[in-house]
Amino acid sequence: MIKHISILFNFGEALVILGSFLPWRFEGDVISYVYYGFQIEISKTNLFFHDDGGSIVLLFAMFLLFLIKTNFIKYRFVVAKIVSFGILVFALIKILVISLYQSQNMTTDYHAVGIGLILVLIGASVLIYIIFNMTEFSREKQFRLM
Repeated sequence: MIKHISILFNFGEALVILGSFLPWRFEGDVISYVYYGFQIEISKTNLFFHDDGGSIVLLFAMFLLFLIKTNFIKYRFVVAKIVSFGILVFALIKILVISLYQSQNMTTDYHAVGIGLILVLIGASVLIYIIFNMTEFSREKQFRLM
């Protein structure tokens, strides 16, 4: 059972990290534009970073990965629950803002949620489920996720 939890935890982390690099929203009418969560653009002379919230999600995901795999903080599962809820709430707020912006007719352009936000939402939900199960296993025996 513990091995399955480890696989699911890594799957949830992979979904969150992958989703932060994929498109988060689409805009436009005739000419469409794609907003990525976090994008690195390299031209001949410059290096550009475009961020639509993906760097926050990446930071929280990396912190969660570090937090669970080490015994650095005493109450690591409580902090892990807070961090994973933060990722989930952030993704939900971004989805609500995109859908409310379109539904309130503030613009005539087309706005849609991208696959990246959906993956972040699913990955954060998996992480929350796994972290709540990990606290039950950690009470029975000392257990580190590897």
